[in-house]
Amino acid sequence: MKRIFRGALALALSTAALPAHAQPSPGGAQGFYRTPALRGNTLVFAAEGDLFVVPVEGGIARRLTTHPAQESDPTLSPDGKTLAFTARYEGPVEVYTMPIEGGVPTRRTFEAEPSTATAWTPSGDLVYTSQHFATLPDPQLVSLNLKSGDRARVPLSQASEGSYDASGRTLYFVRPSFHNNVTKRYKGGRARQIWKFTEGAPEAQVLTRSYDGESHSPLWWNGRVYFVSDRDGTMNIWSMDESGNGGKGLDAVLYPPRGYVPVDMFDAKLSGTNDVEGARSTAMKQHQLGRLGQPEDIALGIVFLASDDSGFMTGSGMVVDGGLTAQ
Repeated sequence: MKRIFRGALALALSTAALPAHAQPSPGGAQGFYRTPALRGNTLVFAAEGDLFVVPVEGGIARRLTTHPAQESDPTLSPDGKTLAFTARYEGPVEVYTMPIEGGVPTRRTFEAEPSTATAWTPSGDLVYTSQHFATLPDPQLVSLNLKSGDRARVPLSQASEGSYDASGRTLYFVRPSFHNNVTKRYKGGRARQIWKFTEGAPEAQVLTRSYDGESHSPLWWNGRVYFVSDRDGTMNIWSMDESGNGGKGLDAVLYPPRGYVPVDMFDAKLSGTNDVEGARSTAMKQHQLGRLGQPEDIALGIVFLASDDSGFMTGSGMVVDGGLTAQ
């Protein structure tokens, strides 16, 4: 169940709180951790322009890269032995791989146009996003066999952010690609949608047509597709079945906490006051439970919504705020 939760967190754009045992120890370093990639018991994430690895149970994160250039977009192979990522070692944005134990990265793309590590097929081919093979500014997904070096374009126009199902025959992807517009609740013509393409099908099928705004970052898991959308006003994690259905069509999986939770942003805000302890006490009194929230309070709600125990739910607006809203 916890692995379901962490798989969903891989979509969260670093907005979700991790369980307490995954938090840094009081004496450890705190930072801005992004783009997590999970495979089995291994979690890789980006921070400080480098990549780090840590067990899902938590502990001391081990730095995998030290180059002055930035690394991002980690993704782990199906066997968990190879890490693919995006880096700018030689100027262009290219895709590299390295053993998960560490070592010298191997450059995998030489295409001048930016290439982004995206996913793996279940059979072990690396999938990346590139505009190199298009005559227009048209991102496409390309699969690469690491042993032979053979490349094959996925026969889709304007495809990015892909995730395969367990069979490797069905791909869930985004069209159009990210527009670099961070306007809240954007509903313009470049708003991303989740699409589905099955090998041998004549056309791809859009799954999120019911909402005009943003739906992106798909992740297939155990017969459902998890993704990020702002259809309730705030970017949250949602899920749907493989055909885009599920009661009303979609299930809300993650809502941000509305109470006070002592994470980095909360502590930083308190540090700017003249009376830190007084401000903390005032925040505690606003909750009917008489205490601040904890990251695991949020995480356990997500675990439930992502588990089979909530399988008959067609939507949820769980308020995890310690009674703040009910005041």
